[in-house]
Amino acid sequence: MCGKPKKRARANKAIAEIHAHTSADRARRRSTYTITIEGGSPDEDVRLDLPAGVDIAGGLAVGTNITIINGVTKSNVTNTWQITCSEPGEHVIPTQEIHVGGVPYSSNETKLVVKDGPAETIAPANAAGDPLLTIEIEKRQIYLGEIIPVTVNLYTNRRTLLRRLGLIEMPKDSFAVQRFPMQGEDSTILLGGQPYRLMAFHSTLSALKPGKFKVGPATMEITVEVPSENGGGFGFFQQGVIRRIKPQCNDVDLTVLPLPTEGRPKNFNGVVGDFQLSLSADPRDLAVGDPIAAELTISGTGNFDTLTVPALTDGTDWKLYPARRLNLDGVNSSNVPALDGSQLATQRVGFTQVLIPKKKLDSIPPFEFSYFSPTKKQYFTLRTDPVPLTMREPERPAEAMPHAATGGAAANISDNDAEKTAVPKTKITDILTVTPTSAHWLAASNGIWSDGKFRMTNFILAVVLALLVAVKGAGAAFAAWQVSASTPQRAAWLEMGKSDLPRTRFYELAAILIQSHPVESGEMPEALTAILARHETLSFSPHHSEPDDAISDDERTSVMSTLKPLI
Repeated sequence: MCGKPKKRARANKAIAEIHAHTSADRARRRSTYTITIEGGSPDEDVRLDLPAGVDIAGGLAVGTNITIINGVTKSNVTNTWQITCSEPGEHVIPTQEIHVGGVPYSSNETKLVVKDGPAETIAPANAAGDPLLTIEIEKRQIYLGEIIPVTVNLYTNRRTLLRRLGLIEMPKDSFAVQRFPMQGEDSTILLGGQPYRLMAFHSTLSALKPGKFKVGPATMEITVEVPSENGGGFGFFQQGVIRRIKPQCNDVDLTVLPLPTEGRPKNFNGVVGDFQLSLSADPRDLAVGDPIAAELTISGTGNFDTLTVPALTDGTDWKLYPARRLNLDGVNSSNVPALDGSQLATQRVGFTQVLIPKKKLDSIPPFEFSYFSPTKKQYFTLRTDPVPLTMREPERPAEAMPHAATGGAAANISDNDAEKTAVPKTKITDILTVTPTSAHWLAASNGIWSDGKFRMTNFILAVVLALLVAVKGAGAAFAAWQVSASTPQRAAWLEMGKSDLPRTRFYELAAILIQSHPVESGEMPEALTAILARHETLSFSPHHSEPDDAISDDERTSVMSTLKPLI
């Protein structure tokens, strides 16, 4: 045993689509079926329960995957079989019962789709050493607005080198899917007895409407380098074969339930998740009319995007200002999976609410907000406790009090007498301002500029300086032009303008220009991506039948106009 096992066993859909062919050499295609046990190992050998028409094509391969995240070690045991099916259609592999530490666990159902027809033309699907793509979700039934983790796994043979990873794309007609990260969680796993590199990309999704839908399939365009057929691996003097592959994984059935109407609070605004609410307020000793800053903190997991500031239950005697929202954990997006992708990460969001009492009160009323819990399947309303206050009436401003003529003591007068006391007014007419007839700082004065020789000397010096700057700038521009003309980019641009240039050489020069101007991954314009793809097809694809004749004027003009901003 490797620690306390979790109460689940996951069937990892390594290949959810296999292609059956009727040709003699490719009549039956194999697929890999893997069961992953997290935190433990089975008590005995697992015996598969397969549907009719699906057979085991190879022996059992057992592997152990160990990952260390933030100092926490996790151990997963994988059981892998090679399975095959020659009948096209959909085949459902039922749940498999596994005993770990004497406790029975069940894996999820797995759908195997067998298609009759050729594989994708972009690259031979599931060929030896080709990458595999899978998609995993923890639940098959969720509520509308519920956030769940989704993981896309990329398996590559250890003899295959990854040259470029594209973005993971998934259909978003029925789901809001957070963008997958560019870098996945890296580990090693055994599939069919062969070592594979596993990159797990974690994200989250939520449903946009109730009903039954399919999550996926996910796609990802990658460029790999595989060992050449006449070589035994990679060496300093041996080059592999560059291939551009777009593996496509399975889709997963998902049922989206509408939120129940029974027990729905009146102030419910669509928040789904599990949350806690806390409140702090300052100051608590104040006068009527003084502002109070109430700090509300909401923590938990769920759809934080729909959160609004909790409402004051009784705001009759309070003046409220617009609340300010703060992401206390420094996370901009609310849909954040945990490091291992198995659950959502706990987050905190704060609201600063400024409120002013209109009269003398003894406490701040409770704040509250409502949400639906998908784990408990019911509505909840969180409410803070009243905050006690020590409040006093505002202080009255001191009024002007007349003094007695004797003793210097203040005379006692009534409020009516104070109201009759005239307020003294300042006589601003006693101040006399004398303004000069003209501003001296604007007046003209005789200085050195009145000397003609001084002006002529400065003029000649300015002309000489301007000539020197112009000659220096022209020399620098000429030197830069000479250097730029000798650079590989400039030479490639000039060569591309030749009318008799072969098409393969033309796109090779275009690729040099693009690669000399690095673009951040995932942000390259589509026009440049199309030119690179054209170069890869002409230079590296052994199946293209296009003749390598001279490029046409129209094609040259179109490509060079696209590349002109790079020069």
